[in-house]
Amino acid sequence: MKQLVFERSAIKHNTAIIQERAGSAVIFAVLVGDAYGAGLIELAKLLREKRDVILLSYFMDMSDREIGELLDMARRTVQHRRTDTLAELRKRMEDDNE
Repeated sequence: MKQLVFERSAIKHNTAIIQERAGSAVIFAVLVGDAYGAGLIELAKLLREKRDVILLSYFMDMSDREIGELLDMARRTVQHRRTDTLAELRKRMEDDNE
């Protein structure tokens, strides 16, 4: 069974290094392939609204309040969208294994 795991500490560390080196440049998160079967291709297939919540939460380490302000949605909506999206990703990954 594939498993989608986000190592927040590693992502936060890597993002800090990128930000330090990038200076004032704008930084974008980009998904490349399905490294180690981590489910990134399935994440890329999601609708943009769903994908954005996951990327901002786990890759950019933003709070629900920050995500809500950025995407113009209530904090509760951000929470529900993340929960629903993670469940959808799990199901897609399980379906791929069958």
